Amino acid sequence: MGQDGVEEFFKLVNAGESRDKARALIPLTTSTTYTFTIDHRIMISFCKAIDEMNHRLYLEYCVPMLVEAGIDQEMYRDSNFRSSLEYHRIDEAELIGGSHTTGNMIHGHYKMKLALASQFLRQHYSKIKIGLWNITTDYYHLDLRQADPIDVVFYTDVRSYHHLMSLRSHWVLDHSLDMWGTIVGDYIKDMSPAEFWEFTPAGGAKTDPYWADVYNRVILEDPGIPCPIMTEWRGAIEQRRKETPDSPVLDMYERLFDEGFIKDNPDNELRVQYFNLLEKQDGPQ
Repeated sequence: MGQDGVEEFFKLVNAGESRDKARALIPLTTSTTYTFTIDHRIMISFCKAIDEMNHRLYLEYCVPMLVEAGIDQEMYRDSNFRSSLEYHRIDEAELIGGSHTTGNMIHGHYKMKLALASQFLRQHYSKIKIGLWNITTDYYHLDLRQADPIDVVFYTDVRSYHHLMSLRSHWVLDHSLDMWGTIVGDYIKDMSPAEFWEFTPAGGAKTDPYWADVYNRVILEDPGIPCPIMTEWRGAIEQRRKETPDSPVLDMYERLFDEGFIKDNPDNELRVQYFNLLEKQDGPQ
């Protein structure tokens, strides 16, 4: 992509485009430094999976990992630990579409942006399979970007998933259908406005875990649209509709106004502050 592409990414973000959409410019290989804790057994099984799938990939990524862990090639070859490739790959029978609950466990399958797949992977510690394991036999011929779709299959307990969906229902997240919109939308589709009001982390008089992030939008430090719960501004939903017109999560925020859980209040202090700053920045609206 080069430096020009990175600069274009930051131009879009600074102009008000969401990071999730601006990421479409960035190839999958754009990354950062990761720190992780892993025991020798899991590391060797992981490296054997990579080795089985794509030896060139193993040489490039796994050999340096093994060296840093003090595992030489003889120890690696002679170990009794098996490849974990079968564990990582998605089976056709797992591609169920949507999420299904059995007892206290949820089995889900969604096709999502690679950018979201990486976010989803780090949200909780359940079993998650990402379709990259099914296609990286041809790794050096792939041209994937962070906005490209990939299959993700997951198994998680109901309580963990409920907590994850609650956090992801917050206004500050990207609820377009190729990001959190479809997944959260499926989870909340049968909720009443009263249930959603208690479910979403900024509702029900709870302490908002994203308060600082949303306040940065009020003071224009973040170019995103402020939360309608914080600002009591129904027009915020209309503004978001320009970016994500078909989001079921935005539909639920509208129902909160319809049912009176949020009042449209032009005198809200933060709403007034936002429009005053916007007028100073851009002139009268």
